[in-house]
Amino acid sequence: MKKIIIFTLVIYTLSACNREFKRDKDTSFVRQESKAENFIDELNSIVDEAANSGELSNYKLDGSEMLLASECAEVSLDTISFPRTVTIDFGDGCLGNDGRTRKGKILVNFTGPYRAAGTVITISTQNYFVENNQIIGNPLRVVENMGPNTEGHPEFKITVTGKVNFANNGGSIDWNSQRLREWTAGYNTFFLADDRYKITGSAFATNSNDDNWTSNIVSPLIVNMAIGCRQIVSGTILTTATDRPDREVDFGDGSCDNQFTVTINGNTYIISY
Repeated sequence: MKKIIIFTLVIYTLSACNREFKRDKDTSFVRQESKAENFIDELNSIVDEAANSGELSNYKLDGSEMLLASECAEVSLDTISFPRTVTIDFGDGCLGNDGRTRKGKILVNFTGPYRAAGTVITISTQNYFVENNQIIGNPLRVVENMGPNTEGHPEFKITVTGKVNFANNGGSIDWNSQRLREWTAGYNTFFLADDRYKITGSAFATNSNDDNWTSNIVSPLIVNMAIGCRQIVSGTILTTATDRPDREVDFGDGSCDNQFTVTINGNTYIISY
């Protein structure tokens, strides 16, 4: 009789776990991942501005709209020869042209010119916040210019080891990724709006709820830097979490709609940036 009871309890427990597995609708850590990657990836756009002209207000102007930062961010360069360090200081609060307020510093070290093959760019942060979300890393992002690929497009190997403390007690995420970024358009101009990127690679993350997951880009992410867009517009990521069903993140068909979808157990949920 005891064996029957134990067997029944095991079957019941497994059945209950299976039902919970099927009912899993949690998209929270995918949202966290999207926010963290956005905060960290936009550093590249800000650094691009500073690296090419030394002033955030006049590099790659887009007509009536400038880039992420504005004149309230101060840029200083330590030397006139490489290697050199650029400091981008947002002070106690600097409202960018994208409507976001940033504060603190971004510290950048260049071993050579930004567009030169072999150059390594190391990006760190110092008390750096975006809309009260703290982005931490020393170094946070290491970018290596791999030179042109077989199609003549510049490629960059990007390694990220960072942490984001989300605003309003929204928890935190430790983020590690390896990316290959192909500059597919706009690399031969000085206008941000015509830039396009193709990104491949993988990432691993842990959040403050002890969720662990791995994300692999299964279809290259396409980034469109046009005015009013500046986001991932297509591509898919497969996210595998501990003791959870896989999540497929789909960024769409190329339109700038500020949305992506997450599919879990055949159920699809629309997420807004």
